Amino acid sequence: SIQQTYPSTKVESGSILFTEGAGIVMNQICVTYEKEEKWFGAIPQKYGNKFTNTYRKLLAGEPITIVAYGASTMTGCNASSILGVEPFQETFVEGFVNSLKAKYSSEITLINTALGGTTSTWGVENVEARVQNYHPDLVLLEFGHNDACWNIKVDTYIDNMDFLIRACRAYDNKDAEV
Repeated sequence: SIQQTYPSTKVESGSILFTEGAGIVMNQICVTYEKEEKWFGAIPQKYGNKFTNTYRKLLAGEPITIVAYGASTMTGCNASSILGVEPFQETFVEGFVNSLKAKYSSEITLINTALGGTTSTWGVENVEARVQNYHPDLVLLEFGHNDACWNIKVDTYIDNMDFLIRACRAYDNKDAEV
């Protein structure tokens, strides 16, 4: 068997594995269960009531703008389609937007300003140019993995995320949902 070593970073509770490329994807196992019995467990619900402005526009067929802002997860890093390996799964953002397009007639503009390797502090420093200037209806916000890897204090992360949420809704974009 081939043994491969992946980089990790030390954190208080141990180590966090990180790598880019097919290393993780090629070593994952996916198990699917098919049952004949009726499912009585939890079923995902739609949360249109949490994003009332976006949901209202989607129902009315009005155009919406979505900004994806964050680090490598938001860029699609390590999605199997990006890596060119099975099962060729689209990125999270592509899947989200494509599912909306399949259900609603709205024109959906996606602007992905995420940048891999960044932290929530970088997010704070760049939110005006990378979010506010696009006047989005909906902001998909993802920071945290790198903050944890680089030992950013939890209080700093919380303050940064609070600032980012408020900044996404600032100025003439008060109806933006995050």
